[in-house]
Amino acid sequence: MAETLPAAGPEGRFDDPALEDQYDQERRALLEPAQGMYGGALLVLTLAAFIVTQLHSEGSLWKLAILVAVLLFHELGHYAGMRLFGYRDVRMFFIPFLGAAVSGRREGAAAWKEAVVLLLGPIPGIAVGIVFFVWNLRSPDPLKKDVMIALLAVNGFNLLPLGGLDGAKLFQRVLFSRHRFLELGFLVASALGLALLALAIKSWALGVFACLGVLVLPHRHRVLGVVRDLRDKGIALPQSPGQLEDPPARALFLATRAALPERLRTRAKAIANTMREVIDAAQPAPGLGAASLVLAGWSIALFLSLSAGTIIAAQSLPENWRRYNIDGAGFTAEYPHEPARFARREQTPLGEMNSWSVMAAQDLLHKYTVQYYDAPKPLDAAEAKRWMDQRLDELAREVHARIVADGVEHDGTRLARLSNGRRVWRVRLLTSGKRLYTVTTSSPEAGPDGDRFLASFAVVPE
Repeated sequence: MAETLPAAGPEGRFDDPALEDQYDQERRALLEPAQGMYGGALLVLTLAAFIVTQLHSEGSLWKLAILVAVLLFHELGHYAGMRLFGYRDVRMFFIPFLGAAVSGRREGAAAWKEAVVLLLGPIPGIAVGIVFFVWNLRSPDPLKKDVMIALLAVNGFNLLPLGGLDGAKLFQRVLFSRHRFLELGFLVASALGLALLALAIKSWALGVFACLGVLVLPHRHRVLGVVRDLRDKGIALPQSPGQLEDPPARALFLATRAALPERLRTRAKAIANTMREVIDAAQPAPGLGAASLVLAGWSIALFLSLSAGTIIAAQSLPENWRRYNIDGAGFTAEYPHEPARFARREQTPLGEMNSWSVMAAQDLLHKYTVQYYDAPKPLDAAEAKRWMDQRLDELAREVHARIVADGVEHDGTRLARLSNGRRVWRVRLLTSGKRLYTVTTSSPEAGPDGDRFLASFAVVPE
């Protein structure tokens, strides 16, 4: 049964001196919470622990360094948002096996600001990931690829509405905090969703995280119950503990103390910590306009990360080399999977005209392309040589590379190699009637797959 506020004395003090003393201690702890470890030391020590736990699973120091940098960038977004909106005691730390986090007391920040803080972690990372994604499409590179995948994977994953992730916290605050049982139902569903994902990908770390989400549900139920009881009594709680006056503070203390298990009622600062949670939980959800804007930002970021992830997955399919005969292109060639064809208007050595490209990418690093267009008339040997010279120079300028090898086969086919120190382009130039072909492989280094593609190219007689 919940304790009631005794009507003893004009100052409303508790008749029980021990209860009054405990109230004074918890009130001071609520207003002046103990400071934890110095932020810099906490970050360094937890970062060291995280690195040690990840060394075996990552296998590559370089990929581990990228992961740490991406996590830091993600958490710096949260950190900057908390600082901007006046959070106190803001600290960043790493969690072994799982990742990193930022903690802080929001001290009366409006609910929409809390939602923005949640988005400031994943959205900047996704934006930078999209930049690397486009950059890597234009000029593939192993470093760009690893950074891109880490940025999109870490931040896109955090947007999912699964237990404990930024997406789940966002939905909980913006949508489901409007009703007690709605919020509890969502917390159960999000924790179970994370547990199912952990089973699907066989991640014991996510499984532990999901279990923790389930274990805290009884405590959250008690916190929301205190909020309901105080509202039923007509007791309104302020936005921050510093604005809490004595009569409602005593009512909050009694309701919180009664809701906690007996073993926690005398534990130092346990009541104060829960009182702070009750004050936070009692704050209203964002208005319709703010909620719509926040959810729109979440939707756009998730759409971009999923779209990029779909393209990445398509370019990472297992190799299945076979010959393709492209209708109307006048050639056949072997590709690692079905190529895409697209047309565009571009400037060529013969002037501006329509050209077509048939291209397939492999493992986000290797490109196999046939680009072709039709000249106004068939070229003689001199004109074909002039076209090849101009086309090769144009390609070198386009990819910022220099020609390191060049030669002409007995059938008039031009073979060349270009390099910029990071990638190698091998080019085959040839003409067939009025049609002009540029056959290109591009990869970090020359390999047998490029040889296979170039050798497989064949013009189909009309």
